[in-house]
Amino acid sequence: MATPPPPSPSVAPPSPSSGPPDSPRPTTPDATLESAAANVSNAPATPTAGKITKKPAHTTPHKLQDSLTSVTQYESSKREKGFHRTVSGSEAAKHTHSAMKLDSFLSLCFPNTEHNEVFDTFKDTHLEEFQQRLGKVKLGPKHNRERPMYARISNALQYVFDTLNADGNLLDLYVQDVSRDLQSGDQNLREIAPDLDIRLKNDKGDGLPWTQALGIIEVKKTRAEDPLQEDRVTPRMAQGHVATWNQTMEQATVAFQARPRCHLMGIGFYHEIARFYRWDRSTVTFSTSFEYKVDCKPLVKFLYGFSTFGLAGTGIDTTITCPVPDAIPRPILKRKFDDAMKDNLIDPMKVIKDEELRSSSFLISVPLNEEARSESRWAEKYVTLGKPLFTSRSLHGRGTRTWLAMQTAVIDSRHAEGYQPERYVIIKDSWRDSDRLPESEIYEKIHKGGHMFGVARCRRGVDVVPRPPQETEDSGPPKEAVNTHRTCASSLNELRTKAGLKAKYVERIHYRCILESVGIPLTRFRSTRELLEAVRDAVKGHEGMLAKNILHRDISVNNIMINAYPNEIYTEKGFLIDPEYAAFLKDKTATSDLRRITGTIQFIAVALQQKLESDGQHKAWHDLESVYWVLIYTAGRHTKTNIPVLARIFDGEDGDGKSSFVTKRCTTITVDGHAPLTELLREYGKLVQTHYLPDEVPVEYRNKLTHDAVLKLFEDALNSPDWPTDDPPALPYELGADTTTQRNHDIAKEITSTTRSAQESGMSGTAQSGGSKQSSARKRKPSVQRAESSGQDKAQSSGSKRARK
Repeated sequence: MATPPPPSPSVAPPSPSSGPPDSPRPTTPDATLESAAANVSNAPATPTAGKITKKPAHTTPHKLQDSLTSVTQYESSKREKGFHRTVSGSEAAKHTHSAMKLDSFLSLCFPNTEHNEVFDTFKDTHLEEFQQRLGKVKLGPKHNRERPMYARISNALQYVFDTLNADGNLLDLYVQDVSRDLQSGDQNLREIAPDLDIRLKNDKGDGLPWTQALGIIEVKKTRAEDPLQEDRVTPRMAQGHVATWNQTMEQATVAFQARPRCHLMGIGFYHEIARFYRWDRSTVTFSTSFEYKVDCKPLVKFLYGFSTFGLAGTGIDTTITCPVPDAIPRPILKRKFDDAMKDNLIDPMKVIKDEELRSSSFLISVPLNEEARSESRWAEKYVTLGKPLFTSRSLHGRGTRTWLAMQTAVIDSRHAEGYQPERYVIIKDSWRDSDRLPESEIYEKIHKGGHMFGVARCRRGVDVVPRPPQETEDSGPPKEAVNTHRTCASSLNELRTKAGLKAKYVERIHYRCILESVGIPLTRFRSTRELLEAVRDAVKGHEGMLAKNILHRDISVNNIMINAYPNEIYTEKGFLIDPEYAAFLKDKTATSDLRRITGTIQFIAVALQQKLESDGQHKAWHDLESVYWVLIYTAGRHTKTNIPVLARIFDGEDGDGKSSFVTKRCTTITVDGHAPLTELLREYGKLVQTHYLPDEVPVEYRNKLTHDAVLKLFEDALNSPDWPTDDPPALPYELGADTTTQRNHDIAKEITSTTRSAQESGMSGTAQSGGSKQSSARKRKPSVQRAESSGQDKAQSSGSKRARK
């Protein structure tokens, strides 16, 4: 799809819908720090460098998100080895339930099951054989202690699966060594692998990566490596325990990133003890440890439950089929994918082969709303075009994943040549808080009374529910359907309240919605005009929401989209998405919501990130500051600016980088060859500054960050006669070096600069002379060098002969 030329300033889009098209925005007073200082005796010209002088909040806001997604999804530099693993472990630790007794853990994982019934099939003779096989699990030689355990553990577990499924009524499972099958959640994360995995026997040895497996198993050579210290309570965990914990949690995190799951289960073997794990979007739970060589029954019960309830019982999301079935015509799938790439909906850099397209595309069921369901028609079917557009890195939380998709009805070879079916939709899959409104209902409130300019449109949303038992397509027996589309938080909270403890975990419900608004990420803008028009219209959408007393509260670079298909009805060039954490300012719960800090650390307002607000509440100007950080982030990555190291602004978790930038450097930012964008970013920074002025600055110079002021900046920039005629698309961005490497680069640069200056001034003549000699030697003719070398060899040879005499 050809990119249209940028409109000239004379045809720039009108002012927001809240006023007549030609009504001017009010002129913003000159509220720069310089003018404020001119009116205040002894007032500083600028705030204290790197420090924002605000009083601490009187209330204690909820702790800022520190999930793997919040910390790393938008990082601007590579991280040091082990960083992502540590964040994975830290996130899981905040969602951990204490060790559960074995029977309680098994009941949580496999409800409505009489666990001892397994021994009607798995007889005493089987137990004896299994125990003997486990007894053969021994450490290897000194140089290879752990690896020999893999085959013996795998052999013992496989014996249980094969015995239980002798009549073919259970899942046919296989245990495989995958310790060398290194995989990553996405291309910017480190490749890792557990030691063993559990998969369908049909997938045995077919190259299926471990990230697609049903369960994971980690093996350690010593009991001391059990991360839960054999359930002993000690003042603190040793670093070795923490390392194993982080490793196991990172494996679970990557497994969730790579495949849609409702939950995941695993086993840890620590020499002669073992324990079970279960992860979902609310919590990580684990059993008490047990000596599996002494009592193997817990393992039998776990493996029986794991294989009894079909794929749903293992935690796989059975409403999604991957790869897409052969019934979907591949030529049409490829044509739709190519068309989407031409429209910039899919990253043009992600060119994939036909077979890879089929293997990475999914068939997704979106259940009909309850009143529309019937036995014959349970759900609508959609085909995704390749891999997800976005996948959350976090193990816990919403776990958002989005796809570009089309209904199966329109990907049908029976359509006549030239038929133009309905355009694409976005399928959004997430785990919503059970006590919050579903996202589709929030969109309904936003668009009530007519389309809200600058906000995405949602066709419908629904909680994902299991199909009735008689329609279950799993390979297991027709037992009662297992609803794995709710996390186990409510069960764990009930246990806590019975024990006199406070409920701790957020119950989450699997949720799926269909968005009609299809967008292009800001980071793939086709011109800077397209970028500014999209952000401007999103600000108008935010203003319209606020007029309805709805505050978005989660502005980020991924929540402002370029409108891929503006038309006569939906004219906005960009729109807001993801209002899941919007606050309804007139509701009774508004105060509580506004004190719960939400957002992504790279874009959240400094006042919220550093808890500087006196009342601790999220306000409209905080979202407008987030828009500013979105612009700095996008321009810093994808245009030529004078920002040397973007990571120093955005990659810190405390907000000091943003604080320093907005108080000291925001008025010096320059975009090469683009005066209007430079001016917009500088003036926008000044507006943000007015919320962080020293106490002595008069009130009339404060708090100038408003919708009117911001939108005027966009209109002035877009109407500027200095807009460049050559308006290029987004430049590619590569992550910068990690902190240590960057520091080493700085050290090398500093030393080189000092040495060069000294040499040029004649201070280090010896070094210069030595360098000259080397240069001179390098310039000598090869024949002379060979002659000298030959002479030296002869002398050495002669000397050697003399020494041997």
